[in-house]
Order: sequence, then C-alpha cells, then structure tokens
Amino acid sequence: MNFYQSDSTLSPNSRSVYLDALRGIAILLMITGHAFVFLARNEPNIINDFVITWHMPLFAAISGFVSFRETISMESARTKVKKRLTQQILPTIVLCTIWTSTLSPASWQDTIDSMYKGGYWYTFVALELYLIYLAILLIIRYSTKTRKIQSIIFILIIIGTPLCEKLLFILGISPSCRWLVPNLFKLLPFFFLGCLLKANERFLNQLLAHKPCVITAGSIFVIGCAIVLHTELYAHSSVFVRFLSTLFPILAFLLLFLSFGKKFENHNVTIILSRYGKDSLEIYLLHFFVLASLSYLIGLDFLTNFCPDIITYLILFMISIPIASICLYISKLLMQFGIYRYIFFTEKPTPTIARPITK
Repeated sequence: MNFYQSDSTLSPNSRSVYLDALRGIAILLMITGHAFVFLARNEPNIINDFVITWHMPLFAAISGFVSFRETISMESARTKVKKRLTQQILPTIVLCTIWTSTLSPASWQDTIDSMYKGGYWYTFVALELYLIYLAILLIIRYSTKTRKIQSIIFILIIIGTPLCEKLLFILGISPSCRWLVPNLFKLLPFFFLGCLLKANERFLNQLLAHKPCVITAGSIFVIGCAIVLHTELYAHSSVFVRFLSTLFPILAFLLLFLSFGKKFENHNVTIILSRYGKDSLEIYLLHFFVLASLSYLIGLDFLTNFCPDIITYLILFMISIPIASICLYISKLLMQFGIYRYIFFTEKPTPTIARPITK
C-alpha cells in the first residue's frame, strides 16, 4: 500500500518502476535516519544530518507529483478523502496505539502533544497536505485555464510558506504542535513543488532534452548540497536561505531524475526499490517495531568512535534494507493469518511488480 494512490496519468509500468523506485530510496533513507536513533544512540553524524534535511521533503515532493490532477468533482474528492482516512489514518492510529503502549518510551500525553506523534506524524501531515490541495482543486474546478492557474497558486505557496512562517516567528506566534502545524509548514512547499513539476512535465521534458539545462540542474544540486554540508554556514543562515538550500537541491534532483530515471527502468535494483516504494506505508508503520526490537539485541554506537561518518552511514543504510524487507515479511504474515485487514482496513492484493515489456 502506498502513502499516495496516483492521480496522475502515468502508465502502470512507468508508475511502479519509475516513481516507486524513488519512493523506495526515500523510505530507506528515512529508516537509516531512525536507525541512528535506535541503534547508534543518536550519535552526531554529518552525513545523516545532511540527509535528514531533505529526505522527508523529498517524500512530500514525490507525493505531490503523483497526486496532481487538473480537476476533480466533489463526489470524487469525498471518495478519495474517505479512502485515505480508512487506509492511511486508521492504520496509523492502530499501530501508534500499539507502539505507545508497548515499546515507545513516551507516554500517551507526550505522544499526543508532540509534533512527531511518536514517529507517526507523517501520515497525518500527508492527509493535511492532500486536503489543502483538494480545496484548491475544488475552488478552481470551473476555470477554463486550470493548469495555468494551478501553477501560479503552487508558486505562490512555495514562496509564501516560509515567509508566512517567518512572519509568525516575528509576531511571536507559535504554531500548534498538537495539530502538526510546524511539520505542515516544513513540507507544504515541497508537496506543491511536486505538483508544479507534474503540471509542467511536458515542458520540463523538452527543457531537459538540452544538455546545458541538465548540467545547470546538476550544478544547482551540488551547490545546494555543499551549503547544507557546510554546517557552520547552514546554521548561521536565515530561515529563508536554509529553505532555498533545501528546495533547490530537491528541485534539481527531481529534474535529473525526470531526465535519467526512465533509462534505468529495466535494472533489477530499480525493480527491487520499487517494491519498497509500493509498500511504503507498511514499511513506515512497522519499522519502528523492528528497530526497537533490534536495539535490545545490538548497539552500533561504537561505529562512531572507529569509523568515518560516511562509513557509519553506509553501514546503517545497508542495515535499513533488511529492515524494510522484514517489515514486508511481517505484512505478509499478517495477511496470511487474516490480521492484515483489521490493522490496515483493506485487503492487500497479491504483490506484483510490473516489468517493462521487452520485445
């Protein structure tokens, strides 16, 4: 089950192998970040600090890309919201309840008041993002120039969100953590960045056919990464500069992925990553239990004393792959024992991986 069922017009093969592989990379990076907390006792690591600045915004951008559509009816909007409430929010509440009652060190009250909800914050923010997007679609659904109006609105949101956040800070207004407003402010521009890229995908494909544009995108990605890796420069930058130093690398990365990603559809690694991407919701909801269980058996904080940061990160990244596989295996067991439907509130279809047809 995905965080987002695609509303776009991608072909099944292209969708499963192309975008789900990118989502698979994002989910593995997320597990790696959490592995530092559970297995490495949250020891400082410059590579992990760099990755966590953009792996969840990348997730939001992917979701915006696959959620884009030009228009929607009121009936279709109600159906989609009901589906997300049933298949994303209810499973999150069930597993968050089990997590808080068993392995989580936080109390119930701390979990409710926290902006991270015991680690399960993203599905709630994902619903808030989608509701905002649906509201925009419903407001402009009778316009004759829907795509152009949407693009203008997306750009205004991308630019206006960090400015609004800065204004609230100046006024001394603290966004509500209970309702995840800080996280919503953080991911809102990136969700609509994904929507903007999908709305103008044809133009971008034409643009990326020219080598200078691809080189420019690559240069922006490298410069943005260099700013974030330069911790002192990044820490002393303004909120808006830090936002831009995250936005532009993600934009450049997505442009490069649009340019080169389809060339690797037949690769076995891409197909494996797409399997993780297709079932990203199960992996997200179950990986906390796996990591917490492993933390009682092994501790890898000694790595930070003997290994360079890049080696430590690569080791934990390699560990994240079997952790994701264990989550998928647990999901399969839950399905075999008939428990799956009571946790995820849906019947899981037999997993299949669409492969491009070769002549």
